Amino acid sequence: MPSFLVHRFSKQIGTIILLIFIGIMASGLFMFISGFANPEILGTSRNEAPSNAQFMKLYLAFSHCLGFLLPAYFFGLIFYPNTIKSFYKIEKYPLSIIAALSCIFLFASYPIIGFSAEINSYFPIGAELKSMESHSLDLLQNILGMNHLGDLLINLIIIAIIPAIGEELIFRGVIQQLLSKRFNKPILAIWIASILFSALHLQAGSFFPKMALGICFGYLFYLTGNLWISILAHFTNNALQVISIYVVPKDMLESMIENNNPENLQLIPWWAIIISIILLYFLSELIKKMVNEEHV
Repeated sequence: MPSFLVHRFSKQIGTIILLIFIGIMASGLFMFISGFANPEILGTSRNEAPSNAQFMKLYLAFSHCLGFLLPAYFFGLIFYPNTIKSFYKIEKYPLSIIAALSCIFLFASYPIIGFSAEINSYFPIGAELKSMESHSLDLLQNILGMNHLGDLLINLIIIAIIPAIGEELIFRGVIQQLLSKRFNKPILAIWIASILFSALHLQAGSFFPKMALGICFGYLFYLTGNLWISILAHFTNNALQVISIYVVPKDMLESMIENNNPENLQLIPWWAIIISIILLYFLSELIKKMVNEEHV
């Protein structure tokens, strides 16, 4: 590869990393200065809700915008000011049939994602780290508690819409595309971007499932060449989790969460994984065919 392209790749990767770092540090500084990092305000136990949950919801949205949406926007302004929509592959909305097939592709991948969670459970995680992750999840559940439809809509914005757009712009729109162009190996780019996607969530207990989800999103982007597809899949996955918390009774939900702990995971049947692989293959071919026909 010509040296000027290698230099451009290094410059762009360095820039997006710097922008993300600045965004994360800025949101953390705001949290500290505002005083909302205080354990008494956040809540310290499983059943203790934060004293200002509404502010915390706003902060979650704010921090995600600073850490992902704005870095992606400024990256586009710096390197692709006149072709930002074209670079991110968001200038055209996909056909509804392709969008529907992509959502089915996501659902068909769930047995494999579940299997990756089983594999994750075999990796030892320190008791302190496990306790920290468990407390973080409990805190998030308390913050995102829902009593009426308005809470559901707000949580869908915070947990589904904003992360779907911001994370897909960064990990698929920037990182996956840059890696694919630099090494000319799209599948390798999908894997690396997905590893980074999972790592940045800082949840060792669910590293493999998040990586598998990232691979699913990245492969859909690769198949369709349209970032709206991976954004839709990401939104659908997150929205299903939020809606399930809203509609499932709290005691039943706590039982489901307990059953999904690594030590209590039920093995995914081998035949479910085989069916999943077969479905994913045929769905991939069908999506590719639909995309090719769209471009004819």
